[in-house]
Amino acid sequence: MDVNFEKAEKEWAPVVGRFIVDFVMIEDAMSDVIEKNRHRLTDKELKGLDRFKTKRKLYLKVMRLYLEPMDVARLHEVMVKVKELYEVRNLLAHNSLSFVYEQESDEKLKVVGFQVIGKKTELSMNLSELKKKVQELQFERKRFSELSMAYYEAELRLISGL
Repeated sequence: MDVNFEKAEKEWAPVVGRFIVDFVMIEDAMSDVIEKNRHRLTDKELKGLDRFKTKRKLYLKVMRLYLEPMDVARLHEVMVKVKELYEVRNLLAHNSLSFVYEQESDEKLKVVGFQVIGKKTELSMNLSELKKKVQELQFERKRFSELSMAYYEAELRLISGL
């Protein structure tokens, strides 16, 4: 049996890549806000900044200074959803990925899904499920960006002296 890896690459690589890149964009924005507000945080708080949990906590702490209470609640909702999706990202980025195959023809197998086994978690997903996760993440990234604008607008006012 032969596996149609070219087809699998065309179908899967853009979806997995989009998921990872969207997450990088969120983490990069969080890091930027935290870095520019290091003076507001203690050394103890800054320990473990390489962990998503710590970064998320500090980002929310800083953003509370710039957002209206209603927007803080909305940002918290976004971050809860992003945290859920982070678990998928972590499994994809840090563990071995195994494809699940199905017979496409007498001589070919096709990739119909993947399985990831982490230390504590296992994940199996087909392409349409992963595409749905990408859509969820893109929706949350857009909400995240809209709420993060409050920080950048305040920073711009400070720089321009308004």
